[in-house]
Amino acid sequence: MRRKYSSGVYENKRIIVFSPHPDDETLGCGGTIVKKLDEGYEIFVVVMTDGQHSHDHTFGIIDPSPVAIKKIRKEEFKEAMKTLGVKEANSILLDFEDGKLAKNFTEAEEKIKSILSGILPAEIYVTCRDDQKEDHECAFKIVCAGLNQVGISSTIYEYPIWSRKRDVTQYNDKRIFVQDITDQVTRKKAAINKYKSQITIYSKKQRDPVLQESFVKMFLEKEVFFRSEQLH
Repeated sequence: MRRKYSSGVYENKRIIVFSPHPDDETLGCGGTIVKKLDEGYEIFVVVMTDGQHSHDHTFGIIDPSPVAIKKIRKEEFKEAMKTLGVKEANSILLDFEDGKLAKNFTEAEEKIKSILSGILPAEIYVTCRDDQKEDHECAFKIVCAGLNQVGISSTIYEYPIWSRKRDVTQYNDKRIFVQDITDQVTRKKAAINKYKSQITIYSKKQRDPVLQESFVKMFLEKEVFFRSEQLH
């Protein structure tokens, strides 16, 4: 299958999933990634920040240190992508500091423009514009800016992580698309389990994991997307 873009460029079945932190891509899109790979799509996953502040920002814990957490989450991301079936060469870490994506907007936009121009994706997945976390909402804005600069037309799927939009019963919105991941949930769960720093008590100073079991469970039931033709 080939798709014609407004720029007149043709491209094969390629998808980019943009993730603010290592784990958002698997939580929000893990089942869809597996499904699309099985359908013959080539998947690229771009993680925009290093996730180093997950423990000190959440709990005030610096043991492990942010530098150590950064290294840990990088390796967890690689293992999660391997589990989902994403090629190592297609697993991209931009390494902007966690929590400071807005301060690096211009540089991040340039990197995203380069990635978009090189891949020319048929579909783009990115966290919702109102996902209630600064890096998440900024990721959307950066992808939007980059896409408008490159001037291609892709189908966009916004995925909620923290937004109340996960409860689609609250919305009468024709853009809502709920992906059935029944056949993919085992591999998705296995990929989520690679993020031990986030889903387990990783420091002796913790009482709870960064992502509690009840929160993670929501992402094993279905994947919710809001579909549009253009980012605005």
